Amino acid sequence: MSVPRSRGKPLLGSAQSSPARYQSQLRPAPVSLVVKAVNKYGRQHHAKSTSYDKTKNIFLFVHKIYSSPTLQFRITNYQALMADYNHTNCSKFITFIEHLPEEQCKQFQSVINKCQLPVRSSLEASLDATDTAACSIATAVVLCQTCWL
Repeated sequence: MSVPRSRGKPLLGSAQSSPARYQSQLRPAPVSLVVKAVNKYGRQHHAKSTSYDKTKNIFLFVHKIYSSPTLQFRITNYQALMADYNHTNCSKFITFIEHLPEEQCKQFQSVINKCQLPVRSSLEASLDATDTAACSIATAVVLCQTCWL
């Protein structure tokens, strides 16, 4: 049985190849010029590292500033959407009253009146919260612009 070869050299998985031989080819020797240069470069103080860290901190700060109001805006926007949906459903009940018999119409009207007050107040509250979130996003934009100056 012959040993598999690639360009005259035995392949890694063959019986005659030595793992230590290939391991020494992959790693530079500890006294090589490359290892010395890397070690020397690693011991030097880099002047750019402080400005990079400062820039990185500013980016993290800006990300935190933008992410919180954006999340708040999305949540309040969803609340406003759901409150508008509830208000639309309650307003559709009014057209349903016209098809009811006379004695049930008054009872159903009282149920609708009790339903509309909380729906209207939740719609107004969610719209106010959305306005507040939009203002906080605008404040975050101004804060980030002054942070860069």
